[in-house]
Amino acid sequence: MKKISSFLLSVLPLLTFLLTFIPLIAFFCVPPSNLTLIFGIITILLPIVSLILTFVVIPIYTVHATKCERLGQSSRGIWITLFIVLGFFVFPVYWFLYIRTE
Repeated sequence: MKKISSFLLSVLPLLTFLLTFIPLIAFFCVPPSNLTLIFGIITILLPIVSLILTFVVIPIYTVHATKCERLGQSSRGIWITLFIVLGFFVFPVYWFLYIRTE
């Protein structure tokens, strides 16, 4: 896997999750208008996109962790568990520690 594509895979789920909060903040701070519907749709769609991206990235990083020779057996299990439990918060850390240095 190329470094750039793996970096994008690690950052996109987290980025879409963080972008979810922009419409939420605007929704509560801006007076109601026609934009309220647009912000509502964006607020619903961005978490769904983030969830889909996370479910796409988990198997990719799990396969990488099982094939990575620098990880010990217990480290592999810990990383895979972290991928499943913490999802997009762990992907950039794993990318920085193991994929970037390949």
